[in-house]
Amino acid sequence: MKKLFLSCLFKIFAFSAIGQVLVVDTLNNPIPFVQFSSNKYNFGYSDLNGNVSSLKLDVLENDDTLIINHIAFQIVKLSKATFESCDTIVLIPKVYSLSTVNISSEVPKFQVVKGCYRSQVYINGLLSYFSEGKVEYLLKSKNGKFKGLRINDFISYQNKDIDSIYSKYKTEVGVDNAYIPIPIASKLPNQFKEKNNLNIIKADKNLVHLISEENILVGKLSYNKDISEYSIEDPFNKRDKKLLNTQVTDKSLNYKMIFSYNYNSEKILFSDFNNLLYQMSTYNQSLQHRKENFPKEILIKHELFVEDVSFTDEYNKDYYKDGTGMPVGKSRDIDSWDDCNCKVYSTLDSNFLMRNNMELQTKTNKY
Repeated sequence: MKKLFLSCLFKIFAFSAIGQVLVVDTLNNPIPFVQFSSNKYNFGYSDLNGNVSSLKLDVLENDDTLIINHIAFQIVKLSKATFESCDTIVLIPKVYSLSTVNISSEVPKFQVVKGCYRSQVYINGLLSYFSEGKVEYLLKSKNGKFKGLRINDFISYQNKDIDSIYSKYKTEVGVDNAYIPIPIASKLPNQFKEKNNLNIIKADKNLVHLISEENILVGKLSYNKDISEYSIEDPFNKRDKKLLNTQVTDKSLNYKMIFSYNYNSEKILFSDFNNLLYQMSTYNQSLQHRKENFPKEILIKHELFVEDVSFTDEYNKDYYKDGTGMPVGKSRDIDSWDDCNCKVYSTLDSNFLMRNNMELQTKTNKY
């Protein structure tokens, strides 16, 4: 191995060329989104695995300078010829002067996520159930696993014609309310990528695509001024199954998350709920009883608007319930959660429930 000292501030290690370059830090961790440019051109970035390939350097002469830049590391300048002889580049972290910060040696065991939820259930295009309220979740800090929730305020509605809606069907598998959604750790960008062996492809400077092994676009992750938006259409968990005498077909499973993000910081695949601002999931199912000629189309839309995220090592077991919750009726007279102190929040217009033929739900229906 040949070691080159380019200056007193940085070094690289050059290896025999293999047609692709890997960018790593001094601990051999891959570095994503490293920029490769010259004084005139931007040639591209390393992907989320730190790999660089297919840079079009034809406009450069062999002794022209290639600039390798990342906000958290010292800049490296190489000639085109030197770069093309490398298969690994090691970047040296920048040293910053920081204010004193007290950091615990261990992350607290539990995470508390507070916010507002909204849940809607549509049957053949008709809003059938609706619920919203204020809720807080107890999660395991290590993996985001759901431990319990506490609903603080809520209200729930059902369609005034819910009985006639169900009377048209024989399906033994039904939807009897709008459940409280929970944060879904398995759909976080990093966990979803790792579980499904997805490839990360950089579409442009602020957008990456999540591509399956079959070269299918599964999701997108964009980086904006102060937020990062993430969306996926999950093809891996769709099921076609039979329950009792009813055929259940998952037609689509879509998820969206919005995270707070500092545009000047490193672009990352989020792996926890620390910066979560918003989560939405939509499930489209088809239910068809063997004696029916047409199916019942179910669309379920869950939204979570995050107000605050905190950590704790202890909690009162009686304070949280381990179920996901299915509220009926209401806990207060105010029908709007305008006091939800969330960065990302949308209110419904005052005529939304009336326009959709909704009334206060006073009991749990069983269909």
